[in-house]
Formats: sequence, structure tokens, C-alpha cells
Amino acid sequence: MVWNPFKRFGVWTTLLSWNEPQAYRVRLRGDVLVRLGIALAVGAICAAGIICLMAINVDPPSPLETLVGALAGVVVVGGLAGLLLLEGGKNKSGSVRVCEEGIVRTKMRSGSFLGLRNVEVLSWDYAAISQATIVPGSAIGKSFSVLFLSSPAEWEHFGVPRRISPQQLATTLATRGVNVQFGDHVPADVREPMSWSAAIVALVIALPVLIAGMVFYAQRVPAAAGNMAAVMRPDPFPRAPRPKLPRGPQRLRGAIDQERQAGLPANDAAAPPAAGDAAERRANDAPGGPGFAELPRRGFGQSGIPREMGPPGFGGPRFGGPPSMRARGVSSFDRMPMPGPGTDAKPAAAEQPTDGTKAAVAPAERKREKPTKPEYVPPPNQPGEPTELAGGPEGWQFQMVDKDRKTVVGFRYRMGSWGRQPAVVQFVPRYDRNPPKAGGEVVVGREGYVVGGVQVVAGDLVNAVRVNFVREESDGSLNKGDHYLSDWIGDPEDKTPKILGDGQRRVIGVCGRNGAVKNALALVLDKP
Repeated sequence: MVWNPFKRFGVWTTLLSWNEPQAYRVRLRGDVLVRLGIALAVGAICAAGIICLMAINVDPPSPLETLVGALAGVVVVGGLAGLLLLEGGKNKSGSVRVCEEGIVRTKMRSGSFLGLRNVEVLSWDYAAISQATIVPGSAIGKSFSVLFLSSPAEWEHFGVPRRISPQQLATTLATRGVNVQFGDHVPADVREPMSWSAAIVALVIALPVLIAGMVFYAQRVPAAAGNMAAVMRPDPFPRAPRPKLPRGPQRLRGAIDQERQAGLPANDAAAPPAAGDAAERRANDAPGGPGFAELPRRGFGQSGIPREMGPPGFGGPRFGGPPSMRARGVSSFDRMPMPGPGTDAKPAAAEQPTDGTKAAVAPAERKREKPTKPEYVPPPNQPGEPTELAGGPEGWQFQMVDKDRKTVVGFRYRMGSWGRQPAVVQFVPRYDRNPPKAGGEVVVGREGYVVGGVQVVAGDLVNAVRVNFVREESDGSLNKGDHYLSDWIGDPEDKTPKILGDGQRRVIGVCGRNGAVKNALALVLDKP
């Protein structure tokens, strides 16, 4: 018992309290990477805008400063978008208190422009809670557990950190009169992830926008891309203009040598060297001459730019090699060593297996098929035999059976809805005709009548139930011929009900599958 001096002022007494794990709703869905991809796309679009703003600046910043600004936009704007997708709206986590009077959850919402923060406080008293289901973290492979609370009009789930034991939480709720069940998985609606197509579409839009911003920056600021080297390279030294010399008819020096070797001096005399060539030879062969530094050397019979010069505009003026090489018309490029044979050999290909075998591929893990019919596996110590299930395959199984095999005389029930579909939320067997006051409505047989069966209208959920009451004889047997039907619990909508129970064997409990509402229902009959 916890002493609370402020209880008289309406302050609830806290028994357990915790903060819900961060982004636990998104972690249940398993779409964290999808949301981060969308946040990255938002950050990339912001970076493109920053790059364009810097490009149109009168004094644009350097490429390094632009890169830093773009990365800052990705981190800040993308981080805010990721925080909104992970912890915004309905995904916001809060603090939970389990009190003597009920359960309270507090959420801190985003603030206004004045810096104020909105506080959302929701509370559930125990009389309004029809059932509590605890799914341990070990059952779903998470570092936290999940608590589901069902009420007639709604249901809610809470993240429970590892420090709060599921058994401790179940004991605390059970002592307050709450019907507590344990589950092995969460409903499919809670685990439905965001589609990968949202992240792919966002990235497909963001990447071209970012590339367009970079191209725009490169065009506006020449030093941003390939023009950087041209802007930063210093201008070459000025070179004296090349004099224009008169030139006459000329022949290749190789042809003159061949004519001399063939004994044709007349041809040699008939083709005197051009005046321009003689002037260039004199300038090149006299290092102290006036034209040595201004006139590049050409070989005999050669016109145009020598190979030593390279393309125009690169480096200073080139001077020829030694006189012995200039006499033969050999340039410095001709003296460059050539690669020997085998230097351009390609790397050897990877060795291939010669026996034709291939590495064994491990078989892929088979995906668990979704059941199409409801299933129920009775616990080893459960008395009685379950009937056929009526309903859908979702949810986790439950059972409510009296260990002393008492006969059910009625039910405590509560209606609700799931996915805009009316459904039975609570259907608890009663073993006495004067049950204690609690949440929900009660249907009990007349004096001398007990539950002999039920009629169920169900699809994926249990939508409506009607109880068949049968007279109980003095020896405990049931008289199937003397019976009557209760009013419908829910709306059957003119659908054909499924009959559970034969009216001859005693009903000692119920079982089936449920989540926030009843997914499937069956009766537990006493063994003959």
C-alpha cells in the first residue's frame, strides 16, 4: 500500500511508472530505414536549394564553403524530417503510470511559436478496461514489451521497457481486477510497415534536383568544377614573336642523301637549301647568336613546330639537344626509352574450378505462411475439450476455463469495433447468477437453466453471439429439449450463425483467439 497525502485532492497513487522506448511504434513496424530514406531525400533537396542560393550570390563562396553549407542543410533539415517521421504525430512516445485508480499516459507535443509545449494526458480507470494483453519482448524479438488495453469503444497499446518485468506488470493489473492475458505476437495492423516505394520515389525526385543545383553552381562559378585549373594556373612567360623568313623551294634531306649515295651530284646542286633553313641552322648552331633564345630548332627539311615544343602555350621556350644530335636531325623525343616486350601484359584471370562443381547454396528460409483458418492448441493441463472455432486466424489464443469444471450459467460481455467493423470485445464466462459489479453487460440464464451452446456470426472477427440456455436436471445432466435463446449480442445482419455446443454436454469455459477484440471463439465442453 502506497501512502498518498494528496489523494483527497484527486491525485492518483502511482504503483509503477516508466518512459516508453523511443520510436517503439516504428520499431514494431520495422520501417526505420524507409523513413530515414525519406528524411535523406528531404535533406538533399534542401542542400540543392542552398547550393543555388550560393551560386547567385554577388560574391559567391568557395567550393569548400559551399560543400560545408550543403552538408549542414542535409544534417539539419534531414535530421528534423527524420525526427518527425520517427517520433511525430501518433508515433510519439510518452510516460506511463500504473496507479491504484487506473492507468495514465502523458505525451509532450511540439510547441508553438512562443516556445510553449502542449501536454496530452490520457487516463483509463480499471472499470473501463475489459482486458489487458501483455506481449513480452522475448516473444517478438524486441528489447521492449507491449501492453494492449481493450475497452468497449477503443483499444490502445503501450511500450514497456526491459526494466519492467511482464510478470510484475501482470500481477499489478490483476490485483486491480483487470483480466490479464499473455500473447506471443502483436496484431498485423500494428506491424504494417510503410512501403519502400515512398522512399524510392522521394530519392528519385531528390537526386536530380541535387544534381541540377550542382550543375547550376558549376555554370555560375567557373572555379567550381573543371575550370578551376584554368583559373588557378598562372599565365606563361611572354615569348618574342617569331620572325618571318623568306623561304624557297625545298626538298626533304633524306631524299638529298639518297641522291648523293646514288652518285647524282647534279640533283644536289639543282636543289639548293632554302634560305630560311640556312638562316635557322646558323641561329641554332651558334649559342651566342642573336636568335638562339627566340628561334626553336627544326631538323633538315622539316617545317612547322618541332616535336620538342609540345602544344603551344605550355612551358617556356625549348632549346635543341647537343650539336651531334642536331646534325642528324634527331630530337629529344626520339631518345625516350620505349617499353619493352611484356610490360603491358594483362593480369592473369582467376582460376576456375576444373571439376565443374559449384559452391553449394544454402536453402532460403521458408517464409511462414499466413494461416487461413483459426487455430487453437489446448494447454496440457486444460480440462474439457474445445469445440470448433468460429472466426478468423488473427490474434493470439486465449482460454478461460474453471479448473474445478464448474458449469457456465452466463457471460459478461462488451461490444466494440475494429476497422469500422463491430465486434465482441469481452466475453467472460460466469459461474454464479449474482456476479460482482464490473465493467460490461451480463447475460445469465433463468433459474434452473445453464449454457448449453452459442450461435456465432463471425468473419475475420466475432461480430455477434446468441446464447442457448438449456435446463439442468437434478442429476446434473442437460435436457436438450427444454431450452431457449437469449437476445443477440451485436448485430447478426441476417447472416447464418455457426452453432457451437450440442446442448447435451456441460459448458465449462470459452477459448479462441483475440487481439484488441475477439477474432475467434469456441466453447470448452466437459469431457463425457
